[in-house]
Amino acid sequence: MGIDLPKKIILFILSLIFIILLLSAANASAKEQRSAEKLLDSLIGYYTHDKKNHIVHATNLGWDFYTDIKYRNFEIALNFTKIGAEDKHPYAINNFGVMHEEGYAVDKDLNKAFDLYIEASKLPGVPWFTYSNLGRYFLLGIGNVDPSFDMAKEHFTKAKELGGERATTAKIYLQWLEEKERLPNDYMELALWMEEQARVSNDVFINLGWLLDDYNKENAYEWFYLASLFGPSFDQTRATEITTMMELEFLEQDDFMKGRHKALRWLAETVDDNAFKPSSACQS
Repeated sequence: MGIDLPKKIILFILSLIFIILLLSAANASAKEQRSAEKLLDSLIGYYTHDKKNHIVHATNLGWDFYTDIKYRNFEIALNFTKIGAEDKHPYAINNFGVMHEEGYAVDKDLNKAFDLYIEASKLPGVPWFTYSNLGRYFLLGIGNVDPSFDMAKEHFTKAKELGGERATTAKIYLQWLEEKERLPNDYMELALWMEEQARVSNDVFINLGWLLDDYNKENAYEWFYLASLFGPSFDQTRATEITTMMELEFLEQDDFMKGRHKALRWLAETVDDNAFKPSSACQS
């Protein structure tokens, strides 16, 4: 079923997981070992032809190889994600959209990403973050999408209903829409408002990073870095993956070190003592 990976890629994956498991057993944290074991379970499930969960395994593997800093490989991520997307798995289609929006595993194509988010939203079991992605398009007029207050509010509301407290993007942007009763004039107006919200809510950190990522990666890095240390637990891992990738592929060491100092200085100068506590487990 789907796309068969070449044998050399399969061997690469298995050897990589084996090495990571050895290192985890020797000197890594329990969290890292569970991550490697989870990936290995998905690989075993996929290649032993677990028909019931075959597409779920492919979708999970695609996202793990796209995001996990220990075994990121965009070619493998794309192949597994295509398997899930071709079988109409809503999570895989959404993730394929993310790949097109971010432009890492495939050429950047904002309009293709929007089409994939729309496709995922029409399927049973659509994830809440698909609606958040669509809401952003209507809020900011991304790509060829016309900005729409009503459509943005509708999609963010759906995301919040499905995702609960994890739907931080929807929560923050709904707050803007309800408070201002209009669309933002541009991304900078929204960013400045979000920076004010960040003084009292660590939910904002990762979302401000995502907002700025297309415009200024140095500024985006500062907020991703704060999210990796002080964000909600469900944001910390993703933010650490993002900052690590930016450090390896986009920013010079001087740039990201300055970004770290600038971010921590902002935190010290604007946030009350002990408002946010760092995580010892998630650092870039």
